[in-house]
Amino acid sequence: MERLKYHTVYLSGAIDNASHEQATGWRKEITPFLQDLGMFVIDPTQKCIDGFNEDEEFFKHKSKLKKTGRYKELHDLGKPIRKFDLHSVDISSFLIVYLDLDVQHCGTWNEIFICDANRSPCLIVCKQGVQNLSDWLFFTFPSEFFFNSFEYLKKYIRGIHDGSIQNSPRWWFINYEKILPTQLTPPIPKGDTK
Repeated sequence: MERLKYHTVYLSGAIDNASHEQATGWRKEITPFLQDLGMFVIDPTQKCIDGFNEDEEFFKHKSKLKKTGRYKELHDLGKPIRKFDLHSVDISSFLIVYLDLDVQHCGTWNEIFICDANRSPCLIVCKQGVQNLSDWLFFTFPSEFFFNSFEYLKKYIRGIHDGSIQNSPRWWFINYEKILPTQLTPPIPKGDTK
């Protein structure tokens, strides 16, 4: 059973107020694990649309706009990025969120509560431990969605994927193989038994 195959997961967590390593490190580490299970991963630090490149130069430019009071330009620069990120939450089957409570989050909270409005699973790893999460998150999501480490998160995802963990009502599993066009699988030439 491969219940999460072809599903999309969005990786949510601090970017603006995080160091480059804080923003990208955990995402780079977990992406191969998710892809090995057959999932599509949307990493907001690696925009998958043309015209966006949130590299070091982008962050310097954004910071300069803010420091010099060019707020309208900052708004115009960031509006399509916010739109893309929130649309990515909408189209994802579930979110993985990394919360470091020592780093200020803003967009992450927006993404978490849109995920909730969509009634999608929101899997949260808290650097400081689950016991330090806001009560509001416990009021919002089942506690089975909270993790003290990425290792526990990976065990949970494997269990959801292979069916060994009974899922919460927020999980929906679409058998994409039943709806994918047959053109995605190359035809086997006649006489080839492979």
